[in-house]
This record gives sequence, C-alpha cells and structure tokens, in this order.
Amino acid sequence: MKKGEHKKKNLVHQIIIFAIILFIVTGGIGCVITESTFTIKIKSDTRWSGSIGSVEEGQWSVEGSGNETFTVHGTIASACIQKSTSFGYLQVSIYKDGKLVARQETTASYGVVAVSG
Repeated sequence: MKKGEHKKKNLVHQIIIFAIILFIVTGGIGCVITESTFTIKIKSDTRWSGSIGSVEEGQWSVEGSGNETFTVHGTIASACIQKSTSFGYLQVSIYKDGKLVARQETTASYGVVAVSG
C-alpha cells in the first residue's frame, strides 16, 4: 500500500469512528424528546392558590376555589398549590396526554400539594 493510500484509509477510519461516537453521544435514533399536552386538575372544597406550568412555558400564578382545570404544554409539567384555609381538602392531579401521571392531596390546615410529571 502506498503512503498516500494509507493516509486516506486512516482518515476514513477516523471519520467513521467520529461518526459512531457522535451517534452514541447524541442518543442515536429515537431519542427525540417531544412535547406533550398536560392537564392539571385541582379538586377542592375550599380556596387555594399557587403556581402551575411546564419547563417550556414557565410557571404562572393561579388562585381559586372549588374545582379547576388547566392545560399546559411541554416535556414536564408541575403544580404547587396551597389551601387558603384551615379546613377542607385539596387534590391536584396531572394527566399527560390523557393518562394520570401524578396525584397528591391534603386535608392539613393550610396544606400544600406539589406534583410533577
């Protein structure tokens, strides 16, 4: 093999090795993270306030009483809600594309519920 051919072959091997390493480091095929639709459902018999949101859309403040439903989009959604009273119950659920992924509840005085999914 001539010296120039050896250099070309060596360069081809280096490019192939680089491509394989790049493929492994970037996660290969099928590792694309897609955004989902999240539904955050608050059920309560009292007043409450807190924040909800997703990684992509950010967090925003919410307040209300009784039952309420919010929709957010992203890869991860979260909610942190506190009862505004010493009585009653508070339940917060997160659904990802219609499937329940997280649920917490409290009856504690001024209790806090934090969920993510």
